[in-house]
Amino acid sequence: MTHIARMKVRQLADLMEDGKERTAPMAAKELKWSANDLCRAMKQLYRDGHVHIIDWHIPKTGGYVAVYIIGQGPDKPKPVQRTSYERRRLQSAREQTERRRLEVEKMKVFVPFRDPWTAALYGEYQREAA
Repeated sequence: MTHIARMKVRQLADLMEDGKERTAPMAAKELKWSANDLCRAMKQLYRDGHVHIIDWHIPKTGGYVAVYIIGQGPDKPKPVQRTSYERRRLQSAREQTERRRLEVEKMKVFVPFRDPWTAALYGEYQREAA
């Protein structure tokens, strides 16, 4: 391990000393490092037993990201990846929920803005019966 790499591992260890749970991308933002450098440093801390995996976070892009915390302890096992059928089923359910929400929005009565002068000349807006 190079001198710079050791320095980075030490800086990351100092950051993790506050006891907060962090994913590698969160720590990279705080230290303003590249994600690649930080992942290497985090893996080194993990191999040395300074941090352990407390949880797994699922970002919007998919996959799993480890949530680390300082100290030793049992690692939470990585969840099993969803099958393509499960992913499609969940996506379909989200789309169906969104379609229902849009239908409810459409059913709301549309009351356009009526200029006061136009309303004085022609009367208030009245919706014709369908």
